[in-house]
Amino acid sequence: MSCCICRLPFLPDLKSASNPLPEHFAPKGLLTPAQEQYFERGSMIGTEIPGYIVEFHYWGNNMFGSNFNVSGMGMAMVVWEKRKHTLIAMHRACTALFRMIFDIEEDTKENLEFLAAIEWTMGYPGTGDDAGRWAGVRYEKVRPERVDLRSLWTLAGDERPGHNIFDWTGLERLGYGWLMNRPNVFPKFSKTVKPDRLAPYITDTPCGGNDFLTRLPTDILFLIAAFMPEARSLVHMGATCRYTRYLALTTWSPLFRAQVIALRWGMPTASERKAVPEAERIHIVSERDSAGGDWMLYLSHLHRTKSMRVRRWIWALCKEVKRVADAKMVRSGVRVRGTKAWKELEEKFEEIWFRREQLRDRYSEGKRHEGPGPVMFAPTFD
Repeated sequence: MSCCICRLPFLPDLKSASNPLPEHFAPKGLLTPAQEQYFERGSMIGTEIPGYIVEFHYWGNNMFGSNFNVSGMGMAMVVWEKRKHTLIAMHRACTALFRMIFDIEEDTKENLEFLAAIEWTMGYPGTGDDAGRWAGVRYEKVRPERVDLRSLWTLAGDERPGHNIFDWTGLERLGYGWLMNRPNVFPKFSKTVKPDRLAPYITDTPCGGNDFLTRLPTDILFLIAAFMPEARSLVHMGATCRYTRYLALTTWSPLFRAQVIALRWGMPTASERKAVPEAERIHIVSERDSAGGDWMLYLSHLHRTKSMRVRRWIWALCKEVKRVADAKMVRSGVRVRGTKAWKELEEKFEEIWFRREQLRDRYSEGKRHEGPGPVMFAPTFD
């Protein structure tokens, strides 16, 4: 019951679980209700999953179950740890970033075929001490955080499959308490720079600064700022004095916008955006937003908030998974038309797609049972 991206556990969903194991819960009061809800749900991927990729709840006792409102393909129940492998399970944000990094966010036939190629070459995660871990992925080496959760996972003595126990209290002990924050709590984005943000700097704009740098023409300063190699350097230059801070909030705004977009993880993914209630969408940052927004403030919050620290770490883990998957796909030839591996996958995927569409057709007119819907996974803004 661990995520094969972040390696953090799933929590049993009390609304669905019939007899969850007490040791699979976090200590009472450690997590907020919203945090508990985040760790209860995720996605499962693979040929053993009805519908191939479906949103599931963790029911406890090595079982995951889907809900009609979430999956759109009826209810299903699957066993996570088998004799020789575990199924591919990811928390909601991990799934979203995993699909984004491979550019397969939408559930099109082409995208799901690429997802099948990843599964084909990566194989299923391991069992026992390696339960939920993909072979070849260097989870603990991913910079800059180098998070190592292996010491927090133990196996119960009864050798029951899926009876892996996570020491939630050990997160704080190892300095990983920040991992309990949800990676889908985004900073609010202001579509304009508010007057009170500009007011302290306006008086300095006509004459510039008094040093060599800030006496340069504004177009030269813009070019220098554009050459800053990373967001931190740009922010530091913008904070040099009141004059450069004014420039950062006005003429340099396109540079901060470009930095945010280049990060990729700093904006909600397509699936996360769809899950946001209409009333809250005013707070969502988008590539379509003009440079007139307060991009400097948003970028600053991306690098200061704990939730975005978790999200940045997950993105780095996804990059590591992509490194391994890309290398394995090249070696296997599974993406090269005409090869034996390509033909085998093509034949296998046609069956997968047929079964998926069959499930959709079967339940498209069916009764939608009561239960949590996609809004339960929606990002929030703080």
